[in-house]
Amino acid sequence: MEVLNNYFQRYTQKENVITDNTMRLFKLLQTNNINRYYELLQQIGMVSEDTTLSPTIMLQPSNKNASSIPDAQIVQKGYNFIIETKRDSRDFDFKQLKEHTKYLDNIENNVLLTISKQGMEEGLKNKINDFLQGMKIKHFDLTFDSLIDIIRKSLPEEDEFHDILNDYEEFCLSEQILREFNNSLYAFAASNTLEDDLKYNVYWFPKKKYYHIDYIGLYQNKEIIYIGKTEKPRINVYIDEHGTITNEIIEGEKLEIIKKIIDKYNYKSTKITFYFVKEFVKTSYKKVSPYGILFCKAFDLDQVLDMDVSSCDAHEIAEKLKNYTWK
Repeated sequence: MEVLNNYFQRYTQKENVITDNTMRLFKLLQTNNINRYYELLQQIGMVSEDTTLSPTIMLQPSNKNASSIPDAQIVQKGYNFIIETKRDSRDFDFKQLKEHTKYLDNIENNVLLTISKQGMEEGLKNKINDFLQGMKIKHFDLTFDSLIDIIRKSLPEEDEFHDILNDYEEFCLSEQILREFNNSLYAFAASNTLEDDLKYNVYWFPKKKYYHIDYIGLYQNKEIIYIGKTEKPRINVYIDEHGTITNEIIEGEKLEIIKKIIDKYNYKSTKITFYFVKEFVKTSYKKVSPYGILFCKAFDLDQVLDMDVSSCDAHEIAEKLKNYTWK
């Protein structure tokens, strides 16, 4: 398990943490490279190519004429963007979005931007577009995946913003707002714990809300060097201030391994998720672009290997990955 500093907040019960972090991503991009920030808005279609912005980003703005409060607003003279994010696109509500438009002025560049995991359902999208007919308001709908992809494709390989974007992606993974894969490989940084990962065939990290993980990858020095097929179920462990497990978990060898890890790394007053694997198999799946991963990176193995890997075992997949690289 790696303990790393993050650009984006985690482990909070705050309902609008997704919006806060998404707006922080916009703000960091704006601060890092204002021209690239313009390019992002242009690629989404929110502004024209000759736009020059000096935007103000506001979270949960207020408007006495509207009965709703959008998640965020980006404003400047001549431009007004209202942003609404949802974990699940089915939570978008037409009445709410209709009220949001009252925040938009009668100017040329008014934008209603919606962002969710799956993308808005076509029926609601059409209903919104019908409502906006004749109004100077454009509606754009993104997924969190597409937002990340648009930014990543605009970045030069050597750009330091990759670190920030990778951390935002890892945050999205932990919040379960990225697309799910049938055969997933989650690569985790393992520099400090690699010896014990291999010794006990386990990987662990602070309890998070990851998707169903099919394969664990151990990552070190810009390379996934081992993979292992996860055993079910994952084991969530609650540890008190004395380092004692307070919840009931599986008995036997796995419990003894977990106790050894808790004792060795002196874990106290925390929650940890353990993933056991049948075995870790050596591989070499190299990252060929600059900058490493901060903590985690998810892969769709079917897409990477251009085949359905459901019938393959870890040894077969490990061998095939040696013929590929990733950025």
